[in-house]
Amino acid sequence: GVIHQKGLGKFEVNKKEALTLYAKAAKKGNALAYYYRAACYRYDNSCGTKKDIDWTLDYYSQANSKGLKIAATELGILYYFGKEGIAFDISKAKSFFDDAHGEYRATSFLGGLYRYKKQPKEAFKFSQEAAQLGSKVSHFRLVEYWYFEDRYKMGTKDLSKAKYHLLEAK
Repeated sequence: GVIHQKGLGKFEVNKKEALTLYAKAAKKGNALAYYYRAACYRYDNSCGTKKDIDWTLDYYSQANSKGLKIAATELGILYYFGKEGIAFDISKAKSFFDDAHGEYRATSFLGGLYRYKKQPKEAFKFSQEAAQLGSKVSHFRLVEYWYFEDRYKMGTKDLSKAKYHLLEAK
């Protein structure tokens, strides 16, 4: 499906064929096919379809139920920002981010949620993990922990580590 959707290799862009192939693979239980189908309905004309948030949620949920962490991350993001016709719901967002823990964006969001809840030790733990997974946002967040020791009273002041994370955040 992706090959037809993006027109990769020798294939021309054929969004209708992409959607058909995603549907066939999804019927066979392929989690990634559900994920791509969700994206087709999340964005207007992504696969020649109109935006439909109900289908988006359904397909992301099916991909998530099959263990695809990136689908749980997308669900968490939708509820975290409360956009696209979805009501803001921080507890649902956190639940999906918990499901996706280990995926760098979900882990970074968990760091941010704990920071917002004023739980700096948990926020620091998740931010470190997300930075190791490749999250530039988390590298930037770690600059605060390593640079401003007194702000969080964690004894983490280390300017060389702050500089490292600042450079990694670029």
